[in-house]
Amino acid sequence: MAFRGVIFSTVLQNGCPRVAVFVAGQGAGAVGSGQSRPRSAPSQIAPSQICPEQEALMTDKTTTQLGGQPLARPLRILVYSCYFGVYEPFNPLATGDGAGYDRIVLTDQPVSAPDIQILQGVPGAEPGTATTLSRLAKMRPHLFFGQYDWVFYIDNSASLLVNPLDVIARIEAAQSGQAPAGRYLFPHQRRTCAYREARLCMKKGRIPRADYRRQIQHYQAAGFPMDQGLYVNTMMVQKMGDAATDAFNDAWYAHFLTFSQRDQISLPFMLWQEAYPIRLMPQSLFDLAQWPVFKKFRRVQYQSAQLARAAKRAKRSQAA
Repeated sequence: MAFRGVIFSTVLQNGCPRVAVFVAGQGAGAVGSGQSRPRSAPSQIAPSQICPEQEALMTDKTTTQLGGQPLARPLRILVYSCYFGVYEPFNPLATGDGAGYDRIVLTDQPVSAPDIQILQGVPGAEPGTATTLSRLAKMRPHLFFGQYDWVFYIDNSASLLVNPLDVIARIEAAQSGQAPAGRYLFPHQRRTCAYREARLCMKKGRIPRADYRRQIQHYQAAGFPMDQGLYVNTMMVQKMGDAATDAFNDAWYAHFLTFSQRDQISLPFMLWQEAYPIRLMPQSLFDLAQWPVFKKFRRVQYQSAQLARAAKRAKRSQAA
């Protein structure tokens, strides 16, 4: 089912009004813009208006002197997550506390959470599976969140423990206050090879054997070496505004749709193939987030309960 129409959401976050507007469907126009979007253009989600409380937080010396460089205006920061399908329970703590930044969850489930913008579906997306819809927003944030300066994606299975302003400050400090726009990656702590990661996923049943062989053969034919690095995509950080990164994200998602749907396997190959600059985070994922939040048995329990509820609804529907 394609998503159409306008969704307008207002919530209070830290005493500040938070407004999210997006337009989905062909021929939709931006609210209040007086102009129509191109029929094929994805809709952008507008950042919230900066309120006095947020501005006071973000003009504190500890947060505006990033790498010794004062900010001309408060940063527009988004932390977002995707919750599609019935794989695990909804985690309202994934995006942190929202102090000084926006929080958005894109979902196809009837969930709610205080002070978080819950958006049903992916704006302008074609029909797809829970996996492809979640990865569309995860891997191509420029299509939806281009108005932000920094965006942080985090899985529903993790909980952000720190303020993203502090994370940005560390990145800027590590780059002498001149952090280039683009992606910043978390190195995997145990493995460094996409080939080994693919084999592990295949052995654990996360990808079919046929998909594993086809993907590995493609990488070998391209000359992709072993041990070219592996990265944890549970959380992804991007400084927005770089056209080369946007093009890389598009190519990465297209590759993801063509081969196994494990973005952690495909990222090292795409970095190598596209000669994309590798910039590492100055902190590990475990310094910034609790992960995993849900153990395997909890996921299995949840999935079983959801299937049982679906069976009961189907039975009632047939009896009606």
